[in-house]
Amino acid sequence: MKKILEIKHLSVNLNGIDVLKDVNLTLDEKEYLGIIGPNGAGKTTLLKAILGLIDISSGYIKVDGKPALKNLNAIGYVPQYSNFDASYPISVNDVIKLGCLGKSLKMSEPERQNKVKEVLAKVNLSGYEEKLISQLSGGEKQRVLIARALISDPVLLLLDEPTASADVKSGKNFYELLHELNERITIILVSHDIGAVSKYVKKIACLNKNLVYHDSKEISREMLEATYQCPVDLVAHGLPHRVLETHNHNH
Repeated sequence: MKKILEIKHLSVNLNGIDVLKDVNLTLDEKEYLGIIGPNGAGKTTLLKAILGLIDISSGYIKVDGKPALKNLNAIGYVPQYSNFDASYPISVNDVIKLGCLGKSLKMSEPERQNKVKEVLAKVNLSGYEEKLISQLSGGEKQRVLIARALISDPVLLLLDEPTASADVKSGKNFYELLHELNERITIILVSHDIGAVSKYVKKIACLNKNLVYHDSKEISREMLEATYQCPVDLVAHGLPHRVLETHNHNH
């Protein structure tokens, strides 16, 4: 099986604070990992480290067998939905082309335009090129952001809290789309929505400075208590989800 992501002994120190400490993770092709953890646990920092957006203190990151910094074309990134100005008067076509910035994509303008059509078809938005992003529903905007991430034909897709601002219906359709994409691409999904994550992903890791990962989908009470540093009750009826017991920590 081909290794898509290899992280060894990764540590990140920001302003004298250890945000990530000795993180180790290996993902093969077509894996689908959900990463959960409390606010401030380093989840977004981990994604930024993979993308080369922040300096790492120690360790290394390889994507598709090459140092991540030298293989950015192989990584697609969907940022937190709340960080995107949905009212800005820009077309779907131009938003998707922004996915080419910072990447060494040797494409002519006609080739780039054909690529836009191709990725829109992948996210079921064919014919949306000239629509303004402000005219789209929340679920459609999310699909455009995925299309933007797909324009470089990445082997690894990173998503940071992608359904935080979506309604239930668009959230469900969103996860179904990711399931389809996972037939061709390795996915890392960072989320607070433990129930949705545990339903849709293939494997789950818990992150709070350190990464707890057992190469499976099972989440034990011990994993969650180590991550959230407070007592945890595991509850499941219908959709699996977790309920935290009353505790004194502010999480």
